[in-house]
Amino acid sequence: MLNPAIQRVLKSSDLPRLPAVVAQLIDLLGDPKAEVKTIAETLSKDADLTVNVLRMVNSSYYGLTNRVTTIEQA
Repeated sequence: MLNPAIQRVLKSSDLPRLPAVVAQLIDLLGDPKAEVKTIAETLSKDADLTVNVLRMVNSSYYGLTNRVTTIEQA
């Protein structure tokens, strides 16, 4: 569950509208019963987010020995 203060900011009319995929991801990530497969499928609907997540997980920061090539692996 997101912090109530963050929820108020996200719902503020002063902010640009979130893409539908991002709104769905926020709901899924706040749900402890959400399955990884569902989160991965939702994230995969947005090419920019997919590229950014894969770039991040494959960065040297995480030090993985094998390259991650799918969102579900990430």
